[in-house]
Amino acid sequence: MRARVVATLVAIASVAFSGCGGRGGQEPPPATPTAAPAEQRELSASDLKLVIAVRGRALRQLEEALAAASDQGSDVLAQLKDLAVAEREAAAALGADWERYTWVKEEIARLLALQRQGEDAKLLALELERSKQDLETQLSRSRDPASRQFLQAQIDSLRRQLEAMERGQTLDPRSAAALALIQSARAQLAELQGQQDRLQRRIRTLVTQARGAGQDARPGATLRDGGQPRGVRQEERE
Repeated sequence: MRARVVATLVAIASVAFSGCGGRGGQEPPPATPTAAPAEQRELSASDLKLVIAVRGRALRQLEEALAAASDQGSDVLAQLKDLAVAEREAAAALGADWERYTWVKEEIARLLALQRQGEDAKLLALELERSKQDLETQLSRSRDPASRQFLQAQIDSLRRQLEAMERGQTLDPRSAAALALIQSARAQLAELQGQQDRLQRRIRTLVTQARGAGQDARPGATLRDGGQPRGVRQEERE
């Protein structure tokens, strides 16, 4: 029974990391080189300051607009801008390059997703290593040739998976340096995300109240993107 469980775990790992190795445990063919972009961009400390300044200004503008509309008793949702619009206006007010700002946001999201994938891979590798050790113990005690052959095949498969995962967890120097830079600003980025989350909750409350009162919200205020109101779009957690 234990061998079947491990065999299932091996199959799951093979699917999850099929891109790391070829069929039957063979090494994958070399990757086809791709042309390098004309401009090799690198994340810098000034880029993080740019995101923090622009996003912070945009969120403050939305909060102020929400508070002002609420005090005046006007249609709050009709007057509330989309976050992307507020960000573009904030970038223009600060003299920031919008195209650069957009790239920095996407790069931060990509790197953080890469980091989370690496953390998940480490957890799976620990489980696979424990399973491999258990199989090795069973192999040392087994005397049946067929059972030994089966156990050895499972051990070899797990070993190949672990090796492929270890290779896949290695970050290139550029990404590693960028992640270290992001870590230095994680507190500020998390604070901005919390500010955005609170604003989203306030808007959802207003939407619920408007519906309860039988009011017709403007089309742009309908929920979208997984239940998030148009006023603030749910983006990748930075």
